[in-house]
Amino acid sequence: MLDGVKMEAKSLIKFKDLDEPDDIHFGIIFNDDRILCLCCGGWVEPGHYEIIEDYNGFEYLEETLKEYF
Repeated sequence: MLDGVKMEAKSLIKFKDLDEPDDIHFGIIFNDDRILCLCCGGWVEPGHYEIIEDYNGFEYLEETLKEYF
């Protein structure tokens, strides 16, 4: 729970950090629209990012990670 809200992951996304517009990252977007950045492990708040691609869930994510790691 974060700030009294039950955190539920919605989807894997590719996003642009608007504070560093040349940086493209992957992350996990949660039900409160915060993104957990997979580059640094930090939170990116709504209004500070632009979603480039929404992968609509997590299908194949585990299989992909197992293949490479």
